Amino acid sequence: MKKAKYILTASLTLIALMGFQSVQAGAYLGAGVGYMIDSEEELLTVHFGYEVAKKGKVSHNVEIEIGHVEDSEMGVDLEINPLMLNYRAVNTENNSYDLYFGLGIGTSNVDVDVFGISDDDNVLTVQAMVGMDFKLNQTASLRLGYRYLYLESVELFDYDLDDLDDHLVEVGLIVKF
Repeated sequence: MKKAKYILTASLTLIALMGFQSVQAGAYLGAGVGYMIDSEEELLTVHFGYEVAKKGKVSHNVEIEIGHVEDSEMGVDLEINPLMLNYRAVNTENNSYDLYFGLGIGTSNVDVDVFGISDDDNVLTVQAMVGMDFKLNQTASLRLGYRYLYLESVELFDYDLDDLDDHLVEVGLIVKF
């Protein structure tokens, strides 16, 4: 957990420093933390995105995102590390906020350690997201959103954990550069 918090802190610092650079069309970085409602864990994410097209007031974006979830209870350690390719459509009509929705597909490495014996599996992962980016200035936005995350059946220790999914509320920081 300390490693994940260190990575998130370093990422947010980097993003804040990048906010002082001039805005270049299209590219942005983001970092966030989400609360997984069913599993009661936090999902840390960092993503790099690029606006690939803009038609009217709708911006079409592609993102690469990495995430991290970890839990430790009664001798069992669990880590989930998703790597996602996301599409995000952003309505840029308003001057103070943007509305967005998006879809993502990727893979998650699920690693479990039970009293020193470990196993892992890589599984298909999909997600859908919706929310608002509140513009703080020309380069930075505060993100508030909802995400649905689905992991295909995970096989660990010859046992299948079927169709893992969760709902998240998340907050993050987005910086354009």
